[in-house]
Amino acid sequence: MRKKILLFGGSGMLGQELAHCFSSDAYEIISPSRDKTDISSQENVFRLVQSTMPDIILNAAVLVNVDACEENPEKAYSVNTLGPLFIADALRTLNLKNTIFVQFSSSDIFGSDFSANPREDNEAFPINVYGRSKYYGERCVNGILGEKGFASYIIRSSWIFSEFKKTFVDVIAEHVLRPTGVFTTAEDQRGIPTWGKDIAENAKTLIEKKYQYGVYHFVPDASSADATRFEIAQEIAEILGRNDVERLFSKAPRTRILKAPRPASSAIITTRFPKLPNWKESLRTFMEERYLKTRA
Repeated sequence: MRKKILLFGGSGMLGQELAHCFSSDAYEIISPSRDKTDISSQENVFRLVQSTMPDIILNAAVLVNVDACEENPEKAYSVNTLGPLFIADALRTLNLKNTIFVQFSSSDIFGSDFSANPREDNEAFPINVYGRSKYYGERCVNGILGEKGFASYIIRSSWIFSEFKKTFVDVIAEHVLRPTGVFTTAEDQRGIPTWGKDIAENAKTLIEKKYQYGVYHFVPDASSADATRFEIAQEIAEILGRNDVERLFSKAPRTRILKAPRPASSAIITTRFPKLPNWKESLRTFMEERYLKTRA
């Protein structure tokens, strides 16, 4: 018998990665369109959960644009905080203790006030609306479902790129292929790029192998260390066959480029789950599939 998945945010970047990954005879995916599902409406969320009675709920609904969150905090909190709250509350009200709930979160909950890359149990210090809204979403899930016999996971990741949405990686790649002037990138903002495909595949592994419920960091192997935005741009240029990076890019402090405050580092550490594939290898595979094959 196929397991029923209720997928929130199915039209978004990570949502589409999840839908593609779980698309098999083993699963039935129910992914209501955005215009039919208002995740910030408690009534709508409850009705959806009650009518579908899913085996698994994946919440990939998110307002992820950091600057947009800063400009419209009410909308950010309605999606990133109230959405998880209403899903968790529906599970509690219906007493669906066997329904697995996966809440996708962000490394941005940690901000910059830590001396080392944070682990799963480190304290959060979000420095912008996006980070706070995701952190409060986590707290809602933990407060309602945590240690109460419910089946819930929180998965944190950072700097996601995907074929399903234009991201920083695509902006850089397009500039490398069709340069127009010099593109300025942040020299003091560090992180580890993470392929959405790897996140989806490992979320599936987490569920199917029945890992202990709780918080997990999905982190690519960074044996070559994390990187600044400028260094990632260099890596992309090299993959695409350009060796004149100095003509393509300049670098500046993040405060000169970005509107909302950003953490100096978005790199996190995993202690509970195997590392995802090396970020440079995943980035190269992604670039080859998305850009180099189309040029061949």
